[in-house]
Amino acid sequence: MTEEKKNSMTEAQTDKIIQKVQGAEEKIDTAKVALVTENSKMVSDDVIIEIVHAFKDIIIEFIHRKYQMLSK
Repeated sequence: MTEEKKNSMTEAQTDKIIQKVQGAEEKIDTAKVALVTENSKMVSDDVIIEIVHAFKDIIIEFIHRKYQMLSK
């Protein structure tokens, strides 16, 4: 084989490898986006739970104060 053929074969192989790597990077990016979206949903759920608990505590405190005023 001549040097030019070897170089062109190497370039073709390199191009194929680069295309595969780019395809893999796109798949990884897609997976990252899906994970970030799922994580943000989980955080939102956690925040909602905390808000509900805080609201519950506020209502309980309000009821306690109301009954303390009535009992005096």
